[in-house]
Parts: sequence; structure tokens; C-alpha cells
Amino acid sequence: MLPGPSIDALLQGGVETGSITEIFGESRSGKSQFCHALCVAAQLPVSQGGAAGRSLYIDTEGTFRPERLADMGQKWGLDRETVLSNVAFARAYNSDHQQQLLLDAASVMSASRYALVVVDSVTNLLRSEFQGRGELAERQQILGRLLRMLQRIADEYGVAVVLTNQVVANVDPGPSMFTNPANATKPIGGNILAHSSQTRLQLRKGQASEKRILKVYDSPCLPESECAFSITANGLAEYIKPQRDNYDQDKKGFNDAHLIGLRTAPVPPQALPLEYYLPISSSDLRWVKLINYDFRRRGGGATKRGSRLAMHIVQVVIDGFKSYSAHTVVGPFDPQFNAITGLNGTGKSNILDSICFVMGITNLKQVRATNLSELVYKQGQAGITKATVEITFDNTDKRQCPLKYEDCDKIVVARQVVIGGRNRYIINGRNVQRDAVVTLFHSVKLNVNNPHFLIMQGRINKVVNMKPDEILALMEEAAGTKLYDLKRAQAEKKISNKEARAAEIERTLREEFTPRLEQLQKESENYDRWAKASAEIGRLGRFVVAWEFYEMTSQQRDYEGRIGEMQGMLRDKQEEVLERDNDIEETREEIEECKTKKARIDQQQEGEFARVNEQAKEANRSVVKAQVMVENKENDIKAEEERLKDVEKQLVEKRKELEEAQKCFDREEVKQQKMMKELEGCEATLERCHERLNGISNGIGDVGAGGGEQSVNEQFIQA
Repeated sequence: MLPGPSIDALLQGGVETGSITEIFGESRSGKSQFCHALCVAAQLPVSQGGAAGRSLYIDTEGTFRPERLADMGQKWGLDRETVLSNVAFARAYNSDHQQQLLLDAASVMSASRYALVVVDSVTNLLRSEFQGRGELAERQQILGRLLRMLQRIADEYGVAVVLTNQVVANVDPGPSMFTNPANATKPIGGNILAHSSQTRLQLRKGQASEKRILKVYDSPCLPESECAFSITANGLAEYIKPQRDNYDQDKKGFNDAHLIGLRTAPVPPQALPLEYYLPISSSDLRWVKLINYDFRRRGGGATKRGSRLAMHIVQVVIDGFKSYSAHTVVGPFDPQFNAITGLNGTGKSNILDSICFVMGITNLKQVRATNLSELVYKQGQAGITKATVEITFDNTDKRQCPLKYEDCDKIVVARQVVIGGRNRYIINGRNVQRDAVVTLFHSVKLNVNNPHFLIMQGRINKVVNMKPDEILALMEEAAGTKLYDLKRAQAEKKISNKEARAAEIERTLREEFTPRLEQLQKESENYDRWAKASAEIGRLGRFVVAWEFYEMTSQQRDYEGRIGEMQGMLRDKQEEVLERDNDIEETREEIEECKTKKARIDQQQEGEFARVNEQAKEANRSVVKAQVMVENKENDIKAEEERLKDVEKQLVEKRKELEEAQKCFDREEVKQQKMMKELEGCEATLERCHERLNGISNGIGDVGAGGGEQSVNEQFIQA
């Protein structure tokens, strides 16, 4: 056969917790090796596929080997002490001792967290102590008692219980024994062990000496399938068929891989259901048939006229839920009594699970699931992505109908879950919340999350062992007062939450908002004062600007008046300069006349008065010098005029510069007066020169201080 999937894939996650798993097979098929591997896998963290818990191992055949556990632990990096310290081992020597060990297991498991209980094997001691058909009934009773104890341990502690079982030859296997060697043997224990084990696995040896085959023999949520594996030094490994080209003698055709683990809930079965008849698989059909018991027709419980028929199920429509992949109609149901019969693993429990699913169950462990996606057929891997269950209730008895549904003769409640998390509740074609569905069933004394109306496997033992408060809760549930107690508790809880919220709001107001409000009020007052001060500053600033504008305007008018006065004075000075220019011009004309006269005198006395001419030339030079001085003064006057113009321009800007210009002007005026005086001196000198020249012309000399006469030449030289 071709290599099958790994054991984890075959079991779809591992061995189920909270239930009993049976592993049966002939000698040397690997049952004890499988249990040893489970003890190691249970210690691994959840991230590696384990359960992060300890294991309890009860050995009845003497096949437990600590060294084997240590070898398997090395594969996962676990040392010997760690592996052995997480396994509690006990050897049972007879059936009574085996029962006592199970009773003591409760105290052992209460001390720390356990994830796995192994009994290897559960039937070995019973098979040797009770022999023959005469002791078969007693053996089966003890076996049933052991199985009930194991189931109670699984329920209370949520552990996975794994049992190994022996086999006997199948005396009537049918014609398939020649084609299928798995049918050559069958497990011992009869129907008691078959019904108590939720999952039954068969181990057998393959054709190759190292090959082992694990088959899902019976399971309510797993398809009948098988896979091949091998037993290696490090544990269980997936079997790989040796190839001639790339065969490795060291590996011997095996691929070490993690194959088994623990899973906390069942997964959807791999069934291909048909309407009314439900085969588990196409390879090995196992049928389950719904049988409606009608006691009115059979005379076993005729309904009396006038008796109450409370709201009851008419039919159940299942589509994509667990093992029901196709649209399946289950019904019609009898209002008094219905029975679902069939072999183990044929899907009987899935019908009850579908009813609990519609009623809004929240504890998914009661329907053997960990999340809603596991309720979908094959978890959506077969192309079906949603699970839908619809239940039709007969509501013709108005005396016991749900609240707010008195006008409905039929009530159709449906629930749909889609891969990915979407969840819908529908009542009579209208989408509602889950609370509406829960309230509907509470009003008719049905609480799916505390299902006292639903007697599951082991429920009777739980009721017998109930405590007084649990019995009281059961009676309240039956009387219908539990609904109002729950609503009252919810209302009180809501009131408590509201009061706590109000106290929290009040504390927040007192501790956070009130101080903050006071701070904001202070900041608001400070802001108002600042705004008033800013407005006052702005008003005063406008007054200051207006006053400065008034002052500058007044100063401008004063400066304009002063500039006018200075311009008048400047015009006067300019007129004076013009007059002086006229005087200088007249002086020049006189000098020209003097030159003319001198030239005439020179012509007249050219020969005779040569020296006088020289003296005259010298006098001319003096005159030229005086003229140059006059021209320089004129230039100075012009420069002063330019400077006065600059002063006129600067008077508009600065008063101080105007005064300085005035001072400069006054100084220049003094200089000009001095120059005028010098000019007058020059004119006097020139006048004397004319007089002397006239004297020379007339031949009259000056008398010296000593009374003697001087010659004309001497007088001219002195002049």
C-alpha cells in the first residue's frame, strides 16, 4: 500500500482528552510503544503539540520500560530525570489491585496537573482471573466498573485515558479475511468495552518487519482510515517505503517526525452522510437508523384525551454539521418518545449535539468540540464552510408555549456557524441575538448550559453524587424559577456594575475634573485680566501715538517757519553778495583805468623813467596779487554760497545743523568784512600810489621825517 498520513493527521490532532481511547492489537504490534510515546508527548509544551502535563501509567503486563521513555525523550531534548519525574508508574498484580490503583489515582492527580492516564492493558488481569463462560458475566461487571471509574477520572480531571486491549481470533470474519488481514482478529471485552471507548484504534504488523499500521477502527468523529509508521530508537516515526536509488541503510527507510499528541476535543468526522441512512465511509459501511416509537399505536403508552403536550421537536434539519455533509432531514419526531439506535461511531451523538448547538450551548466540551469551526464538516477542508441546524418545534399547546410566541403554532429555530467565526441565530426566519434564543428555551424550563433535561453518558452517576446545592439548582431548573433567578442575578450584576461605574465617574469628577475645572477658572480669570490690561495698553498706546503725531506736526510747522526765515536771510545775503560783486567790479574798472593811466604815463615817460617803470611793474605785480586775492575771496564766497545751499537742505531735518550753518555763515561774513577791509586798504594804497604817481608826474617829492628832500626815484621805491 502507499504510505499513509502521519498519526497526528490520522487522529486529526492527537488523542482526545475527556474520553477513553482504546488501542487493541496482537502481540508485538506496538501498543506499549505507542503508550510510551504518548507519555513523552504529554510532557511537551502545547506549542510543540503536547499537553504540558504529567502522565499516570498502570502496567498489568510488565511491559513498562523507563529506559525506553528516556530514549524517546532525547528526541525532544528532554533529559532522563525530567522524563521520568513526569510519569507516575504503578504495577497492578490483580483486578482488585487495579481497581484500588484507580481509586488512589484521584489523590495523586490532585497534587499536580495530569494530562494522560494509561492502562496497559485493561483486560490482561481479568482475562487470566476469570475464565470460561461461567465467569464471563462477573468479568464484564468488573470491566464495566473499571471503565466507569476511568470515565469519571476523564470527566473530572479532563485527561486523556488510553487503554490497550488484547485480541482474539475472529472465528467468523467473513470473506474479507482473505483480502483484509485487519478482520482476522477482534478485540476482547465485548460490547461493554466497545461502548465505553469513544475512539477505538487497531494496531497490526505490516508485511515489512519494521512496518506498523494504525487504523481508526471506530470513532464518532473520525473517518475509518489508516496510516503506516515504524518504531525506531527515538520513538515512533512515519514509515517511508525504501527506494532502490536513494535508500539509506542508517535511516532504513524511516523519517523521524512527531506523529502523535493530545487534542482537547474531537474534530468533525469524515462521514459522507445520506438522508435517513447514514454510512460512516464508503469502504466499510456502518448504518444508523432513526426509529420512531409510537406508543399510541403499539399500546405501550396511549395519550389520554386532554393531556398536555408541551412544545416538542417535530423535525431536525442538519446541513454541514459534524458528520452530516449533505442536507439531512431527521424526523418527524414523536411527541412522547424517540430512540436513536446504531453501532458505535455511526453518528448518534451528533444528532443530540446538533440540538444542543441550536439551543445556544456555550460549553462546547459538552458537544465534544473546542471551537465553533470544529462543528463544520471536516472543518471546511472538504469545500463545506458552514454548518446549519434547523429545528422545528410544535407549539400548538398554548398553555405551555414560550413567552411572546403564543400566536405561533410552529417555532423554527436555526443556527448557522461559518468558518472564520460568524455565528447567526434565526427564529421564524428572523435574525436574533443569542439571548433571545436562550430566553425562549428558559421560558419552557430548558437551559442548555445546565442541561438537567439531557441525560448524557455518565449523567446518572453525576446526579446521584450531586451536593445539596446542586440538587436545589436541579429542582429550580425543573420548576422554571431558574430563569428568573438568572435574570435577577444579571440585573443585580448590572446594577452593581452601574453603581461601580457611577462611583468611578464621581471619583473621576472629584479627583480629576474638579481640580482641572478650578485650574481652568483661575486661568480664565488671569486671561480676563490680561485681556483688560492688553486693551488698556492698546488705548494708551493710541494716545501716545496721537500725542507724538501732534508734537511732530507742531515741530514741523516751527521748522517750516524757521526755514522761511532762513530763506529770507539767505536772499538778503545773496543780495549783499551781489552788491559786493558790483563793488568788486567797480574796483576792477578802476584798476583798469589805473592801468590805462599807467600805460599812458609809461608812454610819456618811457625813456626817462625806466626805473620808475620797473617800480610801476612792481606795483602792478602788487596789484595783480591783490586781484588774485580778490578772486580767491570771490571763490571763497561762491563756496560759502554752495555751503549755504547745503545748509538750506539740512535745515528741514535738523535744527542743530541749521544753527551750525548759521555760525559758519557768520564766520564767513566776518571773513568777508575782513576782506573788505583789506580791499579798502588796498584801495587806499592804490590811491596813495596814484597820488605819488601824480606827484612824480608833477616833479614834486615828499619831505622826509628829517626834513630833507628825497628824490623822485627814492619816493617811488618807498611807495
